[in-house]
Amino acid sequence: MKLSKEQQELVESIRFSELPLKKNKTEVHIRLDTDVLEWFKSQGQGYQTKINAVLRAYAFGVNG
Repeated sequence: MKLSKEQQELVESIRFSELPLKKNKTEVHIRLDTDVLEWFKSQGQGYQTKINAVLRAYAFGVNG
């Protein structure tokens, strides 16, 4: 999957190790586009945590 320049800048701006992780998790089932899921899986172990981090950054702003 080829990311747009805007998408690539967003991914690069998120430092996964710096995002606060919450201990309490709720299990949900969502449908993702196949190419999106494949991209996250291609990033290595912890793809679900990374998906959560991207959603958190989007919901609450990259800078908190």
